[in-house]
Amino acid sequence: SHIPEMCLGSDWDKAAYVLSVYVNERSVSRLPTCFFKGALIFGQAPAHAVHGSPCIVTADPLTTPLTDEGYQAIVKQSDPQKVAAFMYRVVVEQLNSTVSDESQLASLASNPPMSMYDLTSLLNESSWVCDADSPTCLPRPSEAPLSDQGFQQILAQGNETGIAVFALRVIDHFGGQVMDADSFNTTIQSVTSLKELVAVLEQRPPWALWKPEAVCAIQEDPGLAESMAVALTVEYACLHMHVFNCSNIPPQCSEDLWDAADYALSVYALEHGFDALPTCYFKGTLIFARIRADSSKCIVSGDPHTTPLTDEGYQAVLVQQSESKSAIFLRRVVSEYLGAAIVDDGAGLAALAAEPPDSMFDLLALLRAAAWLCLRSADVGAECADGAYGVDLSKPADDIFADLSWRDWGFVALGALVVVTVL
Repeated sequence: SHIPEMCLGSDWDKAAYVLSVYVNERSVSRLPTCFFKGALIFGQAPAHAVHGSPCIVTADPLTTPLTDEGYQAIVKQSDPQKVAAFMYRVVVEQLNSTVSDESQLASLASNPPMSMYDLTSLLNESSWVCDADSPTCLPRPSEAPLSDQGFQQILAQGNETGIAVFALRVIDHFGGQVMDADSFNTTIQSVTSLKELVAVLEQRPPWALWKPEAVCAIQEDPGLAESMAVALTVEYACLHMHVFNCSNIPPQCSEDLWDAADYALSVYALEHGFDALPTCYFKGTLIFARIRADSSKCIVSGDPHTTPLTDEGYQAVLVQQSESKSAIFLRRVVSEYLGAAIVDDGAGLAALAAEPPDSMFDLLALLRAAAWLCLRSADVGAECADGAYGVDLSKPADDIFADLSWRDWGFVALGALVVVTVL
């Protein structure tokens, strides 16, 4: 009876909501059985889609439904930052308001009320929650959302300094630094909406210094206002993929929306000649067009040491047509993905790196059937015997290649020559 109205229109949405609430309440991954009343049933909710199903309760404050069940899923983690992010969404999305003092929100997040009902009541009574039409509650230009709504609230204050502070945040988002204050002030006095300001900045006016590598990049430790843009970032990227379906973002990158953004943006770049998103403005809000720092575990790149062990990561390595890089990636798949060991002198790995299959699916099929591997898990074939490892997987891939005999190299080269000749 507590299923929200937005999830009542479809039996699938009802099931997704109930199952996700069940696993969150009981801290399990699925129902204890898939058989009920003589029929097979579903035991877990669908994987969290990055478009953000409003009917899947998750541990991510940026995507979980704004319901009591969603609230409890966040509060139970005892993480004030996550609670603050959820509360911020309630203010912006549910109350159509803004936060004038984020320190007050942080204080509330450190001691959250018991229920969503109590939270909503407290926020409605808080002096630091600003209704769009409030004449007295004024959002701070340094914290207002980088959206049309945020800009209009700052503009309505009629404070030139406040408008300038907000505009400088927008310029910084576009990777700019003001060099001519007079021209900057003249420009911002003429704009009446965030959309107009964005149109000006997209022309890269000469009164600022522009850093292409910093345009709309996700910053480290973004604030609450910036966190609201990440969901729209993922939505835009996923709507403009050529091939990739964002429902296939791997689980380790879909539980946190910032990780999902890294994955989606890097796959978008892979599909579009390694270009960033063509815009930083979507649905009235500034979004991100570039990934975070390379330390993220969810960035698809050409680096075989770090790219995710997914088909997208595989394609990013494959497209470089480098045997050594392919070997590094394959070695990671063997060790990290399959938990396997190499039992020959490395010739099998080298031959596969020289002629890799077209997809991760085909690669895994070949590796699971490879006679030169033994697996430490029940996933594949032969069981590893003590001391059976012919190749040390901790060694760099280049060293593995160096260990091969010249006869083996000649065989690999001959095979490659035949392929080239036929082509």
